[in-house]
Amino acid sequence: MLSHRGGINVGSFPGYTTGEPIPTLTEVLSGDGKTGRIQANRPVGEYLYSSGGYALLEQVMIDATGMPFIELMDEIILEPAGMTDSTFRTPVQQRLRGQLTSPSIDGRTATSRVYPEHGAAGLWSTAPDLARLVVAYQGALAGDDNSLLAQPWAERLIEYSSTNSFRVDVGHGWFLDGSEDPQWFWHTGTAFGYSAEIIGTADGRHGAVVLTNAADAQEVIADIFATIGDIEGWEGSPR
Repeated sequence: MLSHRGGINVGSFPGYTTGEPIPTLTEVLSGDGKTGRIQANRPVGEYLYSSGGYALLEQVMIDATGMPFIELMDEIILEPAGMTDSTFRTPVQQRLRGQLTSPSIDGRTATSRVYPEHGAAGLWSTAPDLARLVVAYQGALAGDDNSLLAQPWAERLIEYSSTNSFRVDVGHGWFLDGSEDPQWFWHTGTAFGYSAEIIGTADGRHGAVVLTNAADAQEVIADIFATIGDIEGWEGSPR
């Protein structure tokens, strides 16, 4: 499921507006949300981008640890990586609200939506915090002591799994550029009225984060990465 080859349905989640009943994760998985029952409906091994698969993985982590997902993420990711301005909690804590930017659709300000599928769509963060995550992951790849992840597991995430219909190489959680020197990893992020992307190299030399409060801002993000790459002398950047 990390590589979107588990045959699980639901490509993305629509979120819930203020005043709408918000289902629990269990209710979403059972089909009592907006997307229908989360289930396998394609052959295992066939690539199909699936936020539903990550919702299932969230439940697996809850069952395996006996901890609420939000608390688990605080303990094993956000706090160790120094991501003090990030949260999976909704509503966002008062101390972080001053950093929130409203989403926009077609140039018009909109109201943020709530996503009970925290693992797939529920993270609130900042560009500096996501940069800390990239650096922490690069440290794990380098085998740094006290890293977020043991080096073999970190390496597993950027192992090639498949090539999707857009001719993009897929790892296990990251998308890849397919080259070896340097090996780039990246991932986009989209939610109602927001577009984002993080990118880095396995050797730890390069990395960047771009967040926007606009839907369909991929071209703008690509231009920003291209400018950063020109300034920093990026080698073989896929973006």
